[in-house]
Amino acid sequence: MRAAKPKAIKPKVPLERDVQDEIVKVLALVKGIKVYQTSIRKGAGRDGRSGGGQDKGIPDLIISLAAFPGVYVGIEVKRPGTIKWSSPEQKEAGELNRFFTARSEVEALNGLAQAAANIGTPHAHRIIDQVEKLLQAMQVKKVA
Repeated sequence: MRAAKPKAIKPKVPLERDVQDEIVKVLALVKGIKVYQTSIRKGAGRDGRSGGGQDKGIPDLIISLAAFPGVYVGIEVKRPGTIKWSSPEQKEAGELNRFFTARSEVEALNGLAQAAANIGTPHAHRIIDQVEKLLQAMQVKKVA
């Protein structure tokens, strides 16, 4: 009888909803924005978390910038690793830069800072300053 080969242990990749929870927690620390979750419908599914019911191509998070009525930033949350689009509509929206993707809190913060930099007003720079302080507190260097 042959000895069984030991199974390789793969690191556990967090679920998208867990990544989203962490992103929402850190974004809640930024003053002057409001985060809306489009991908969660309370009471749906066994865990109360599955199913969003929104149109295909709508990002998981929509951020409203308080000082800029009508200006929103979209974040499509993905698991760490290769980005897999859930629909052709989502892929098209992503390729057209209708939102940015984030696989971590750091990517979400950097994306928000980049969006604020594109606006370029004093209020937008206050958002950037807050993001930089959060990244410093997390001991992470700004990527973008």
